[in-house]
Amino acid sequence: MKQAHILLFCAINLVLATVAGRVSAADRLSQANDSDRAGQVTFDSEPLGGFVQGHAPSQRLSLDGQLWFDQHLRVLVWEQSRPKATVAFMQNIAAKARSTGGYVLPRARLNSLAPGNYRLEVQLRQASFAGYKVISQIEQSFTVETAPPTATEPDAPAPVPASEPQILESATDSQEPTLPANNVAATADQTLQSTSTKQVVWNLTPKANTTYSNLILRGGVTAIWRTVDNVTFIDCDFRDAAVLLTVQARDDGSDACHNWQFIRCTFVGATRSDWGHSHGAFVQGADNFTFTNCVFSYNGWLGEQRFNQNHNIYLLDVGDVTFTNCVFHRGAAQGIKGLGYQRLEVVGCVFSGNLIDIGSDDRSASNALIVRNSRFYNVGGYDSIGSMLGWSLALEHYNNNLNSVLIQNCKWFGPAVTSNTWAVKLAGSGVQSATIADCDLTGWHINTAIWPKIVNYIGSRLTITNTVGITDSQILGGVLNSTVLADEQGLLPGDANYDGTVNLADLQILADNWSNQDATWLMGECSGDGRVNLEDLQILADHWNGGAPMDLSTLVIGQP
Repeated sequence: MKQAHILLFCAINLVLATVAGRVSAADRLSQANDSDRAGQVTFDSEPLGGFVQGHAPSQRLSLDGQLWFDQHLRVLVWEQSRPKATVAFMQNIAAKARSTGGYVLPRARLNSLAPGNYRLEVQLRQASFAGYKVISQIEQSFTVETAPPTATEPDAPAPVPASEPQILESATDSQEPTLPANNVAATADQTLQSTSTKQVVWNLTPKANTTYSNLILRGGVTAIWRTVDNVTFIDCDFRDAAVLLTVQARDDGSDACHNWQFIRCTFVGATRSDWGHSHGAFVQGADNFTFTNCVFSYNGWLGEQRFNQNHNIYLLDVGDVTFTNCVFHRGAAQGIKGLGYQRLEVVGCVFSGNLIDIGSDDRSASNALIVRNSRFYNVGGYDSIGSMLGWSLALEHYNNNLNSVLIQNCKWFGPAVTSNTWAVKLAGSGVQSATIADCDLTGWHINTAIWPKIVNYIGSRLTITNTVGITDSQILGGVLNSTVLADEQGLLPGDANYDGTVNLADLQILADNWSNQDATWLMGECSGDGRVNLEDLQILADHWNGGAPMDLSTLVIGQP
């Protein structure tokens, strides 16, 4: 016990030294020569003037220096007849959004504007102790003109699902459903319909108690801060916008939409010209939304790059949402992102090529997640900052509850990456109950000696029944208690680098990740709560060198 106390004292010093090193590095950065810091922003192209709706010209910006890490450009657009506070859109442009043409205004957002007279303002802002201060500002006025009516789609038609797509039946258990690689989605059996007879509609604002069918909806479909109930879309293609569908209630839940149906619709290629939010669909505060035989594909990308904040569909504080026989293909980050829902049900769906297929976390409380009869293929890839991700179901609720999870009769197949990939991750005290039943993980090809198939940080609240293709050693944390079962799995508590010994290397890993709130075993988190803290440090001390007496001369803490 005395040896363990000494180790704890030394380890805490190491953690403090590591944190101090981070602070000193930040201090050195702030003291660096900032002579090349941007101080002025100007327009680098002709004024917008007037343009036809959906056909905004490119508008470039110039700076007299570099945009530093504590600076950004803020773009504000509002109708001249309305107060500035009621902005049509606001977008921040950070340093990483720079391209070979410099900084460019968000053209997709300009294209989504309804006809009218607008004011554009660009601010160069810099962080300060009191918030952000504006150090340079430019403005101009412009007009969006009404687009001429168009009867048919002028360019090559985009594919849509067949009237009865056989999504699961056409995908064999060993082969991923084949989807095109050119940012165009199709159903698994590749049966396409001609769109030559579809009418093109720009910037649709839906009306209550209305059915829209056989349309190409360009520029975004929006219902923001308006109660619009009982809307149906049948055989419609959502295209050409930063967010193809936006349904948004107020933050207090008022002006919400109810009872929307989407049948055989496609949501393809949502994108923008900068690193801003972009989704196939964004739904906030709505209730009773159903998607049947729909396809979501390649939404949220910036050219060939993923952005880990953009998704095929993003659900925020919603009621009941159901997906039946849908395809979620190559979302920039997640296939389905859920932040607060009453009941999210996914039945008979196919997921392919997303960084995370279904993600749920705890900005808001959620009640029930049900995933049945679905298939998961080739999850994973690299996000916009080069991190490798590949989590099929990532359910993490540390503060607000997710009351129940049911994953039933699902199958997983080989991930696209060979590390940092899990079929299911359950973490946080908020996950009250989870059941994995009648599932098959046989096809999940991964180096399970290093990466488990299931990560269980909720202990005995997880039940696994009648499921094949997985053993106890492939469940990180086991089904009862991660600290106890770690030895049964051949994993030594505190052995963060899997070398079979708890030593200084593991202590350094723990110190480097100290206070991390979303940690894994490889980051020193061995208690099962997802956090690197004193509990993990105590476990490491208890298992130091297998419990043998420790020679303190081998512990080099470094300079205080």
